[in-house]
Amino acid sequence: MQLDDPSGYRKCRAQIIQQFGNTTDPLIAERMVNVSLIVPADADQMPAIEKMTAVAIRATPNKDNWGFDLFAKGLTEYRLGHFTEAANLMRQIMPLDAARYCRAKANLVLAMAQFQLHQADESRQSFAKAVEMVSKFPQAGHLDEEWNDWITVQMLKREAVALIPGVEKPDPEAATKAEAR
Repeated sequence: MQLDDPSGYRKCRAQIIQQFGNTTDPLIAERMVNVSLIVPADADQMPAIEKMTAVAIRATPNKDNWGFDLFAKGLTEYRLGHFTEAANLMRQIMPLDAARYCRAKANLVLAMAQFQLHQADESRQSFAKAVEMVSKFPQAGHLDEEWNDWITVQMLKREAVALIPGVEKPDPEAATKAEAR
């Protein structure tokens, strides 16, 4: 998707579902759910993604990856149109010691869920929090092992901007300004 190849992404998602749809490993399931839902999946793919989500969320709540597991579940709920449940799950991530990208992604999905629930002010506030977090992240070309999370953040941000009226369009000079910091 970052390379503007939606067809290639859909093929990749189909391969992920075929290869990992029956995984019993919570870490693999969580990662594959997140990659599979960067953009909405086809309706016929959602049962397999929901199955992986159930594996991911079975993990122990007090483990280091719990915020990511909650995000996978919340993103699945959002893609299914269960906006209240998605918002509740995303809110649970905020107080956790989750990675910076996880909290940014959670705020973006929360903003979209709130918009769908007709909570316009809250939606804009959640989006603003996400944008503030993202402004402190490394920019493309300066990424480390978190490159995949960076791409997901960019895609969710684009989706939120397209969905939520009144949020600022991304500043094309923002990357240059952030590089100068």
